[in-house]
Amino acid sequence: MCNDDYNIECILKNNGYQNADNVAISFNSNGDDIIKESEIEHLNSGETCTVSVELTADEYACISDKTLYCEVTSSLSESDYGNNSKTIDLNKTTADGIHNWVKDEKSGKYICSICGKKIEDDYSGELKGLSLSLSDDIGLNFVMQLSDSLLIDKDNAYVEFTPEGSKKSTCVYLKDADKVNYNESDCYSFKCRVNAAEMTKKVNAVLHCNDWTGQTYSYSVYDYASKILAEPESSEYRSSAPLIKAMLNYGGYAQTYFNENTDALANKGLYNKTNDPVLTTNTTVSKDYNYAVFNNNMGVSFLGGSLVLNSGTDLKLYYGIDDKNVAHNINVSVNGQNVAPEYDGNIMCVRVPGISISSLGDTYNVKISVNGKEINQKYSAMTYMYKALNAQNSNTKLNNVVKALYLYNEAAKQYSMGIE
Repeated sequence: MCNDDYNIECILKNNGYQNADNVAISFNSNGDDIIKESEIEHLNSGETCTVSVELTADEYACISDKTLYCEVTSSLSESDYGNNSKTIDLNKTTADGIHNWVKDEKSGKYICSICGKKIEDDYSGELKGLSLSLSDDIGLNFVMQLSDSLLIDKDNAYVEFTPEGSKKSTCVYLKDADKVNYNESDCYSFKCRVNAAEMTKKVNAVLHCNDWTGQTYSYSVYDYASKILAEPESSEYRSSAPLIKAMLNYGGYAQTYFNENTDALANKGLYNKTNDPVLTTNTTVSKDYNYAVFNNNMGVSFLGGSLVLNSGTDLKLYYGIDDKNVAHNINVSVNGQNVAPEYDGNIMCVRVPGISISSLGDTYNVKISVNGKEINQKYSAMTYMYKALNAQNSNTKLNNVVKALYLYNEAAKQYSMGIE
């Protein structure tokens, strides 16, 4: 054994004919004071549940003869509840359902010191539900309930997301997932970020830990969004309907602009030509965002900006450098934070990544220093949108996706105000 923490896992079963409340399990050594205890609010007749406690190395060292005494109490009498005590010998193989997980220093894996069981034999995970990221970025959250053994081995547990038809995958580790309460159960939410033009594309989600692989679950943003929109008016989810419709409409126009899976548009059937806000609303971006282009004699010129439509939005600003050899003397900051520009020959690109949908109106102060001289520029995602909508040679598909993005931003701001 090593000097890591020791995880004791017990399976409780209500053998009585009545439901039990306030079920408490305590561990003591040789009848001495309680070392560890845990509590379960409710356990129905005939049901089982898993309870785990963690002993520190010091607590483990103080256990007489390495024998723990486990006692269970509840709102029921002992005769109703059944056998409510157990002796746990930490040196020997004992009753089923009791594990003392110890990390093997050589392999790095957990093994039960009682029965020799490998922790991966006890792994399990189940998808309990889905949710959407709304005002932040476009994301589908897979809410999963995990076995205690996976929680113990949390550094190696992760969900792998692979878009349908793609060989590229992303991973979200358990340590980076959000712990949530879902239908009175402790679960973990794993977020899959989805590009604007891929809302109808299914994502395969698979739970992994070490060499173990769980079940594959396949859903799309469109699948879950459609389910929410089908909820009755009395549903608690209906308040998010305007934002979800704006998101799907934006997704459909992004698909059209990028020619992505246009046979299955995210906004198909959502509107018609007479009530589609993109086609019927006079969408204008404030001219306050039309910031002046700087003039200088420092050998740097502003070429323009663009938007990258990921799950959030990236803003890219392009500059021409008269002499590419001065690149090593250029320093760039955005809102006071130093950034590393990208170079392609005499073109310098400054990227502002991951702008959330509700923050598209934020303005960024770009400072470019060349050999001690400074250029200051203001720019926003809205600046690009203003210029796109007011260009003389406008592109209809570009205009429509920009309008849809603007309306999505407006809906996100309204939604955020409603939940504050």
